[in-house]
Amino acid sequence: MRLAMFLFVAVTLPLFSQPAFERIDAHVHVSPPPPVFLEMLDRAKVRLLNVTLVDPTAPGFDKPEPQSTWAAGIAKGSEGRISWAAALDPSGFESPDFARREIERLGAHFARGAVAVKIYKSVGINIKSTSGNFLMPDDAVLSPVLAFLASRGKTLLAHLGEPRSSWQPLDAADPHYRYYKENPEWHMYRHPEAPSWEAIIAARDRMLAAHPDLKVVGAHLGSMEHDVEEIAHRLEKYPNLAVDTAARMPDLMRQPREKVRRFLIRHQDRVLWGTDLMQLDWSNPAKATAQWEAAYDRDWKYFATKETIQVGALRVQGLALPDAVLRKIFRENALRWMPGLAPALTSRREPPNGAALPTAEQVLQQYLAAMGGEAALRKVHSRAFSGIISVSTYGVRGSYQEFAQSPDRLQRIFRFPGYGVFERVYDGQRAWEESPEYGVELLSGARLSEVRRQAVFHLPLEIGSVYKELRVAGRDTIDGQAALVLQAVTADGERDTLWFSEDNRLLLGFESTETFANGVKQRVRYLFEDYETVDGIPVALGVRYESPRMIWVLKRQVAHNPELDGSRFQPPNGGK
Repeated sequence: MRLAMFLFVAVTLPLFSQPAFERIDAHVHVSPPPPVFLEMLDRAKVRLLNVTLVDPTAPGFDKPEPQSTWAAGIAKGSEGRISWAAALDPSGFESPDFARREIERLGAHFARGAVAVKIYKSVGINIKSTSGNFLMPDDAVLSPVLAFLASRGKTLLAHLGEPRSSWQPLDAADPHYRYYKENPEWHMYRHPEAPSWEAIIAARDRMLAAHPDLKVVGAHLGSMEHDVEEIAHRLEKYPNLAVDTAARMPDLMRQPREKVRRFLIRHQDRVLWGTDLMQLDWSNPAKATAQWEAAYDRDWKYFATKETIQVGALRVQGLALPDAVLRKIFRENALRWMPGLAPALTSRREPPNGAALPTAEQVLQQYLAAMGGEAALRKVHSRAFSGIISVSTYGVRGSYQEFAQSPDRLQRIFRFPGYGVFERVYDGQRAWEESPEYGVELLSGARLSEVRRQAVFHLPLEIGSVYKELRVAGRDTIDGQAALVLQAVTADGERDTLWFSEDNRLLLGFESTETFANGVKQRVRYLFEDYETVDGIPVALGVRYESPRMIWVLKRQVAHNPELDGSRFQPPNGGK
């Protein structure tokens, strides 16, 4: 259990067949869409991640271009409805300059707006070296490219392997029977020379272990659609893995209802809704639009209601998942697991209600007022928090204390029985940490800058010193609440996203880059909940921290203006 690097941080269903919030279909394939299709997206309140791929067996899809140019153009002209994912191209993987060329090519796609990269199932199944060896997901030749994606904060959408039934004789009762009957090149039972399902999944797992800082979304339930317990095992073992549901809803529906429901609730932060629907040049627009709407209706009913749904010969009862889980699966997980998706899907159109966006200055003035105003804030010169921290990732609980003093001093302590004490302190100039794994460390560089921002005592008054740039980027829903989105740049160039309530302008949360003790950087998110007014100042008594590797929740109480001994903010041995 590696808690040290994660703990020190700032901290009714609708009666219709669609939700009140906007959904993100995180796995589709679309050509330039006709107006009737865009109207359907608006009507259904759905936005899309348009996924390109390189399939050596499919003419027209066997090279990245012109797919990438089309996808970038579609995204640019969609008015925020559609984003896109580039594709890894394994051709020429035996060339000495393969990694350099692929990194340069993908970097150019990122500059054109790609938010993720797809690796296709050909890797592991039908791409061979000149010596006859299959190219596997964990091959060393791919490692520099995957490391590059991690360094750029880009997600790998991994379609690796196929359903396990691909390695078995055709079975008319199997959800994939028709596909393999019509596409025998992917029916691996007919190709015993190819790697087994187990070999491909094991290579995928080794890839996950070798690149722990790379976000990976396993397309099509990670090719483990036959059993959600198989998926759960991998999610618990690899914190950098999530899965999407693209083209695998029937596989979920065939499994016991309560088993699937428990899985989705337990792993609610690791499942993204996707459909794998297609709208191609030769599609009949009216027919395609009707098919998409029907699929969207079916998926929502299955996840959100108790209705009985007919799927082929099956009659299944909906899961009636809690609203918070639905919002994550249908929207928030896509934004969290695909960094860059939120700004890419920010519409340039006027909001539906016609309300113009306020300026950043107006939002910050309203935030200050919502926090009680300058006079009330200036009356508080120290704070003491106490409470309980629950780390759901590891199933542990501990105690929490935090002491803060103006100007900008901070001490935060977590105690976990049987594991140890974690402490972070900032004295106004210097910062240090102490943990069972790393001992005492004086912080510098990016880590010192991050602590300095966390320690700002009166954020509503001093937010201008924290961020050198602030702009309103649009509207969104965060943790089920309507929010204004502000994009911010810190004094040292880091980019943050802040969400302020549309209703009362309180700070609902923020997302930022965090640097850990081992030098790893990753995007993390804090959500502020359960505001209560104490001494005229709203205080979030609940804090939720989310990262690809850990989720923890604080429940706390606060006391204003306690007497604090200044020595508690001093580093050991005078900071030497």
